[in-house]
Amino acid sequence: MSSTKSFQLWKGDQLPARPLSARFTATVARAASLLMKGPILLWQFWCMRSDLAVLAKMDRRELADIGLLPTDIGNALASIGPDKTGMLARVVNERRHRREQ
Repeated sequence: MSSTKSFQLWKGDQLPARPLSARFTATVARAASLLMKGPILLWQFWCMRSDLAVLAKMDRRELADIGLLPTDIGNALASIGPDKTGMLARVVNERRHRREQ
């Protein structure tokens, strides 16, 4: 009779859905993922800032040669998003297409 009671205590519906070791493994994997992404994101941010610094040093004529206005640099710096140089490239392409029409 005692064996029946112990069997009933360990039925599958009474066990936790994820044992402690699985939760711990998932937490460690998440933390490792964040630790690896951090330096990559920092490097991307640094490269983007250096590209924008080059553009910010240009005068009006140099910016006009590549299809930008000084206000475009300020708008890119104020925008939220990871790829500010990509945003500036889209601005140049839109202006070019408007002039061709």
